[in-house]
Amino acid sequence: MPVDFARAVDAAFAAFGIAALHRPKGGEPTTACTIVWTRPDELLELGAAGKAIGANGATADVRAAEIATPIEGDAFDVAAADGATATWIVRGPPRRDPEQLTWRMRLVRQT
Repeated sequence: MPVDFARAVDAAFAAFGIAALHRPKGGEPTTACTIVWTRPDELLELGAAGKAIGANGATADVRAAEIATPIEGDAFDVAAADGATATWIVRGPPRRDPEQLTWRMRLVRQT
């Protein structure tokens, strides 16, 4: 039986998605969307000293049907647990999944 990846992605976004507002690097127009956070455990090695630190930031997926072409410098406004809005900035080029259904982006929280 073939796998219906689009239905699987829709189910994941329905179960784990968080409402967000996408703001393109150039400004307008903003677009309501849903993101799914992933926070991989990453350690960065620092040279010969053997020191390691945790990577700053997070990764999130957004459906390509909602945001056609995110780019570095775009922003996502997301409601935080305390009710405040946190702004996350795309760092580096977003990547499409093999089925071309989602974009995976590295995000850094704006302070």
